[in-house]
This record gives sequence, structure tokens and C-alpha cells, in this order.
Amino acid sequence: MDESLSIELNPAAATRRRPRPLWAAAASLALCLALGWTPRALSQNAAPPTPAPPPANAPAAPLPPTPEETRAFEAARNAFQDRNYSVARKFFAEFVQQFPGSDRAAEAILIQARATLEQGEVESALKLLESSLPKGGRVADEYRYWMGVAHHSQGRFAAAAEQFGRLLKDHPASARRLEAAYGEARARFKLGEWSRVVELLRSPSGSFREAVKTRPKDDLATSGDLMLVEALLELRNYGEAETLARSLEGRKLTVELRWRIQQTLCRVLLESQRFPAALTQSSNAVLSARETGAPSAVAESLQIQAAILERLNQLAEAAQVYEKNLQPPTPLERQLEALLQLIRLHVARNQFNAATQRLELLLAQSAGGTNADVALITYGEIFLRQFLSAAKSEATNTTASVSTNVLNEATARFDQLLRAFPASRFTGLAHLYRGWALWSQERTSESQEAFRAALQALPFGEDQAMAQYKLAEVQFRLRDLTNAAVSFRAFIDRYAALPRIQNTLYDQALLHLIRVSFELKDGQGAAAAMEKFLSWNPNSALVDSGLLLMGRRLTLLDQPEKARDWLSKISEKSPQKDVAELAIARSFTQEGNWPMALARYSAWLNRFTNAPDLRPRAEFNQAWATYQSGAESNAYSLFTNFVALHPTNDLAPLAQFWIGDFYLRQLRYTNAEIQLYTNAEIQFRKIYQDTNRVPDELTYQARMQEGRAAFTRQGFNNAHEIFSQIVNEKPPYQDLVARAYFALADCLMSQAAISTNAFAKYAEAGKAYQNITFLYGTNPVAPKAWGNLGNCLLQLAQLQQYATSYQQATNAYQQAMAHPLATVADRSRAEVGLGIALRKMAENFTSPKERQPVLDLAQWHFQRVLYEKNVSNMEQPDRFWQRVAGLESGRLSESLQDWKAAVGTYERLKQILPQFSADMDKRIERARSDTGLPAAK
Repeated sequence: MDESLSIELNPAAATRRRPRPLWAAAASLALCLALGWTPRALSQNAAPPTPAPPPANAPAAPLPPTPEETRAFEAARNAFQDRNYSVARKFFAEFVQQFPGSDRAAEAILIQARATLEQGEVESALKLLESSLPKGGRVADEYRYWMGVAHHSQGRFAAAAEQFGRLLKDHPASARRLEAAYGEARARFKLGEWSRVVELLRSPSGSFREAVKTRPKDDLATSGDLMLVEALLELRNYGEAETLARSLEGRKLTVELRWRIQQTLCRVLLESQRFPAALTQSSNAVLSARETGAPSAVAESLQIQAAILERLNQLAEAAQVYEKNLQPPTPLERQLEALLQLIRLHVARNQFNAATQRLELLLAQSAGGTNADVALITYGEIFLRQFLSAAKSEATNTTASVSTNVLNEATARFDQLLRAFPASRFTGLAHLYRGWALWSQERTSESQEAFRAALQALPFGEDQAMAQYKLAEVQFRLRDLTNAAVSFRAFIDRYAALPRIQNTLYDQALLHLIRVSFELKDGQGAAAAMEKFLSWNPNSALVDSGLLLMGRRLTLLDQPEKARDWLSKISEKSPQKDVAELAIARSFTQEGNWPMALARYSAWLNRFTNAPDLRPRAEFNQAWATYQSGAESNAYSLFTNFVALHPTNDLAPLAQFWIGDFYLRQLRYTNAEIQLYTNAEIQFRKIYQDTNRVPDELTYQARMQEGRAAFTRQGFNNAHEIFSQIVNEKPPYQDLVARAYFALADCLMSQAAISTNAFAKYAEAGKAYQNITFLYGTNPVAPKAWGNLGNCLLQLAQLQQYATSYQQATNAYQQAMAHPLATVADRSRAEVGLGIALRKMAENFTSPKERQPVLDLAQWHFQRVLYEKNVSNMEQPDRFWQRVAGLESGRLSESLQDWKAAVGTYERLKQILPQFSADMDKRIERARSDTGLPAAK
């Protein structure tokens, strides 16, 4: 924030924030003479332009003017030369009306338009010139020329350049060729089109060089070369700029042009950071300025000399030079500028009291409060800079916090200026600084309006660029992403040619645009911004950050191959190469390409031996890739080594968690002894008993795993205690708490099976399952809880033979089957349970008439699962529950002595699950023998 604001406040502002280009100040006389807009004292004897000779095939010359016509034209021209512009306009209008066919009518309209321009009525003059241009005849080039001058005076530099260019194209023999070529280059310079300016002024076949051949000693030739030096300087082509500037010293020059060359050389040396040489050159510039006898030239040279001293950190000497500009005959504007620079110098050195005293002196010397707006903007700037300086010190713990009253004071000064001086030249700057103050107070929405107002009020330049940049930043912070992207693009497209923007904010804006584009899911926009970044300045310190951002975001978007393409562009010598290579390895894990991921992690660990911040993550990821590659024993060694080497690392608990799971997996697949369960519990316990860790989701995951290990070894009391603690603590992880509640209910069910008071335990378990359906009805455990509640109620029904319990059980199963989050396994298990509940319920009926419909319904549910009627087109059947359903269906058929149905069911199971063919053959044989059916062939 402070760095960006320093565009206005830094010690080099005197040279960077110059009110006019150096070539423009002294060139104005030559240019105005060339443009025909001469000082009034010189214009009285101005002769009309010499007409070009007529071509050979031209029509016959018109009749000579009558004496009356000549007198009328001379009277109008004399009025113009005498600066009686209002009378001249009237006389020329009368001339055109009285002599519409005159050969001098076009010239009369031209001078009438020039008189209109002299009176400041630019748009009227333009309208007159544009409407009469088709009849311009031999002075059509003059029409074009003055249209260019008019547009230039209004800051419409693109339109001015177009008119000068049209003159050069349509009138190659015009006497205005040099002026037009210079004018086009000057307009392009104003637009910041430095490369185009260099092309226009340097090309041997260009209009400017061709025109200079005919007028080599014209001051405009030297002024054009000085402008070329300025353009090269803006392009940071310091060597060529210096060579060209020194080549001009040998020309026969006026004292003013000699000073301008010395001054320009001084700037070249300053901006190329050759400060000692620049200081020496500044002395030459001051001497040349004094030879001109112009106080303004002396003041300008002293000002740049002071700026050089600042860059050399000779602040006391710089202040002494600024003091020289405080006394007459220095122009008042330059005195004011010097005083402001002294104030700024105090502010930059945190000498706020001295700055305030200088400001009071400024006000005391100002007649009639004419500098009140200057005082307000400067006071506000002092307060703002004071806050920023204190905030920076606070960040480094060197000073105490500064009250926000300082910011309030700054904002009040800017508000006062905007109210009292709405037309002040500092209005745009006040909006900009006010935006900074509001931003610093975190009044983000208000700062957005201030930056937007600054953008509209400021002229093109670094301040306007800063307003555009800050507006984009504010919009990004407010999550107005679409407009933020528009604003960042506007900044990038419009202000790329400004040197200080290039050096401070341009690459940051590109990085922001990449980030915003990804937020908008505009991958193409992000890629375009990154390509622009690489083509603009591939050596920028932020390019690698942009490439890393591209890689990481594309990885998150599941585009690992594209991510690798960007990450691989990071230079081998980049300090972020280790981060990039680690991200590339991670991209292979995202693809599930475990052998390549493992190879990349191993190569990374061998290459980047001095990356202590990244090495633990690489080691952890190497262990994980090893496990995923199938080398579980090797992974076990890597994870245990990781815990030993990095016990306090954030990844250590995850490694510990994996080790605990490893013990559980060994039990699952090798049927190891109970001690392995205990080992697993110990590993999980280490995670949540670490007092240095702030409890997080992994803490509770470890407790869950410990409870599961205890449950698996039938340590139901231990498991019950662990799951109860999680449920009672209610950590902010809803899914985990739901699973803990479910595990607690399962634990109660298992305890009921071995309890002497089974009914009470089943009732307690049922209550737990029911609570899950109420509290976590939208969680994936809910359908499972409904199914287990059905199992629990079925047990209660069998213990006390309550018909209502059977009905409650069937309702629970149906709730599980209908739940939108139920999986195929959930639905199949519940439907099998429903069939069993119906079969058990039927056993309570003594009448076959009552019992048979219930048994038929039970059989229907069993066979729905067996024949995959409960599976949608996009799902796969659950083979385990399909087998259970088939066996229940076969048993029910056997109990009803429906042997054919039983055999058919077992045959179906044999077809679906061939691995159980031997068992099915025995069942089929038994059914056939019981009913006398022929044996299978």
C-alpha cells in the first residue's frame, strides 16, 4: 500500500512527476511559431502562406480580384494581425458572404477559424474548418494543420495525430510538412506511444526526417531530436538516448536549445541511475539555464539537481537547493513547487512538525488565500503519510500504534478541499488520497467510490493509473469479480507504457488478473494473462509466482497435465523451482499415476536437499505414493521414520493416523493377534493426547479410529466410552459426530448381545439410532440408522413378542429403503430386514389365512433384492445382500414346501455367484431329495 502511494510521495517525484516534458517547455516557442499560433507581438507582420505553383493541367486562373474585394480582405487580415479577433471574425464572415466565388474565400475562412481559436472557441473553429474543408483548395493543408492544433489544445491527442497524419499523406509538398510531422509525433508522445514516436522521428524515410532535409537548421529539427531522446528515455533505452543527446551539443544552437540539451542529458543520467554523473551534469544544466536569462529555466534545473541529491541521500544538500527556488525572481509557480518539495522532503523523513511549519509559511506568503487548495491537499497528504509511516513501523514492532485520528484528519482535509474547491487542479488527487485513507480504515465500499471519482477526474498519467489499480483491488476485495477483471484489464491495456507503472504495479496487476480469472472460472482468461506476463517481462520476480498460481489452480480444477505445462516453464535457476517440482509431483498423484509420482518425489528429495520448509511434505507424499503403489511395508517404514524425524510437523498426526490404520489392516487381512489392535489404539491415542496440538478434525478422527479398534477387538466398554465422549463434546464436525453417534449405537447393539439385560441395551441402542434420524436426517448415516433401528426393534419384538414392535420395525426398514441418500447396500439390507420382520410377524398368526399373505409379502421383498428390482439403471447390485436375500427366499420356500421354487432360487444364486456353487449344489440336492424331484443331470 505504501509502495504504491509513493508514486506521489517518493523522493524522486520531482523528476517523475514533471508538469511538462522538458522538450515541451522550451520547444513551445518554436512549435507555436511553426504552428502559426505566434505571440501577438510577432504575428502582426505574419505573411500568408506561399501558394504552391499550379500543375500544368490546371484550369485557367481566375480573374484578378476587384479593388473592393482586395480592400475587404486586407481590412479583415489587418484586424487579425492587430489581434482584434472579434472584428476579424466578423470581417472575414462578411467577406465570404459578399464574395463567395473569390479565389481567397477558402483563405478567409481559414483565418476566420484561426481568429475563433484565438478567442478560445475551439469547437466553433473546428466546426468551421471541418465544414469548409472540401472547398479548402490550395490551403487545404492549412485546414488540416489547424484542425490538428485545435484537437491538440483540447487534449484530444489521437484526433490531433490523425489530422497531422492526413496532412502528411494528402499534401506531401505542403510547406507545413515539418510542423505536421513534429505535431504528429508530439501528439503520439502525449498518448504515451513511445515506440511510435521513435518510429516517426527516427525513420530515414519518414516525414520528419524528409522534412528536416529541407530545413536542417530549423529549431523544430532540434526540438524533434530532443523529443526522440525523451521517447528513448521513456523506453529505458538510456544508451541511445545519451548518444543522441550528446550529438546535439555540436550544433549551432540558441542558448535556450543549448540549455534544453544539457537538461535532457541530466535526466538521461538520472533515470539510468548514474547519480554522480547526473549531479555533475546538473551543474552544467544550471549554468546553461542562467545563460538563457530565464528564471523558469534556472528553477527547473535547480529542481532536478535537488532531486539527484535526494537520490544520493544527500538530503540536507537537496534542501539547500530547493531553498534557492523560494526567492524571486523564481516564478511563483516554481516557488510553490519548491516549497512543496521541501514539505515532501520533511514528510518522507517523518519530520511532520517541520513539514507543518513549512506549510504554514506557504499560507502566510499566499495572497488572498489563493493557495488554500494547495494547503489542504498537502495537509491531508502529511497526515496520510504520517499514518502510513507509523503503520509500517508498527508492522516491524518499532513504534507504538498510531491513532486512527490521523486518518480522520487526512480524510477531513480531502473532504474540505472537494467541497470548497470543486474545480481545483487537485480534485482528482484529493479523491485518490481520500480513497487511500478510506481503504486504510477498511471503509472499502466508500474507498471504491473515491477511487472511481479519482479515475474520472485525473488526467492520463501515473496518478490515474494508480486510481485504476486501486479500484480493481477494491472490487476484488468486495468480491465484485467481474468488474475487478474489467478494471485490471483496463489498467494493463492502458498504462503499460508508463515507466513507473511498469516498475511497480504492472506485474502485480497481471498476477491479480490471473487470480481473478480463476475465481470467475475463466481458465482461458487466466492463460491469456499469463502469456501476456511471459511476453511482457519474463524476468519479472513475479512471473514464477504466476506460473505457480496457474499450476496450482489447474491442479485444483483437475487438469494436472495443463498444470504441469505451466509449472515446467519455471526457470531452473528460479528460487521457486523446488516448489514447482513438488507441485508437478503432486499432479501425478492427482492422476493416480503412483509410479510416476513416487519417482518424482524421490527425485525431488535427492535434488533439493536444502529446502527445510518443503522437505517434510515431500517425505510424507513419498510415503503415501509408496503405499498407493502397493509397497505397504515400505510405506510403513517411511511413515514411522517421518514421525520420528518430524514429531512436531503438521503432517505428523496424519502419518500417525496411517500407522494406526496399518495395524487395523494387518488384522483384517492376516487375522493377527489382539495385540495388533492395541498397537493401533496406541498410535491413534498419540495424536489426540499431544498437548501441543490444537484440537482439530484429525484429533477426533483419531479418537474415532481408536474406538473402532477397541470395538473390533470386542472391547465394547472402551469403545462405548470413546464414542460417548465424542457425542457429548459435539465438536464442529457434523459428519464426524453423526458417525460417532452411529458407532455408539452399534456398540450398544453388540453389548446387548452379551448382556444379561439385553432388552435394556437394545432399547438404549434403539434410542440412539432414532436420535440419529432426528438430528442427522440429511447425513449419509441416516438411512443406515433407519435400517439398524429396524434390526433393534426386531430384536425387541422377538424378546417380548410385541406385535407393535414388529410394525415399528417394518416402518423403520421402509424409511431406510425410501431415504434419498440410501445406497444400494442400504436399501438391500433394509429390504431383507423387512422380509425377515414380516416372516417373524407371520409366525404369530395361528390361522393360515392370516399367515400366508404376510409370508407372500416377505417372499416378494426377498425376491426384489434377488432379482435386482431395487436397483436403478445407473447402479450395480450389492452381491452380498443379493446372496442373503436369495438364501432367505430359498429357506422360506422350503418351509412352505415349495421345492421347485427353492431349487429355482438356489439355481439363480449359483448363476449369479458361481463361487458359492458347491454350497448351492448341496441345497439343491437336499431340496430334490425331500420332494422326490429328479436329480440334476
